[in-house]
Amino acid sequence: MTAVAVSDAGPLIHLGEIHSLKLFDAFDRLYIPETVYDEIERGGVPDGLEEITFERIEADELQPEITELDLGEELR
Repeated sequence: MTAVAVSDAGPLIHLGEIHSLKLFDAFDRLYIPETVYDEIERGGVPDGLEEITFERIEADELQPEITELDLGEELR
């Protein structure tokens, strides 16, 4: 079985703050949606992100009608 993770900005930012992004190595695949990557890019890409393997993806076009989410948390 393949372990897959899709990360929001929060875990990337906060694991970066405590120098623990390598915890994502527990997964076989890590996906970061483009909107999430754009969000962390605006705030400063966490140190160590370039050392882990991840794939930037476009989220599915289906989007729930929720207006309380930040751009990085929306499905696009």
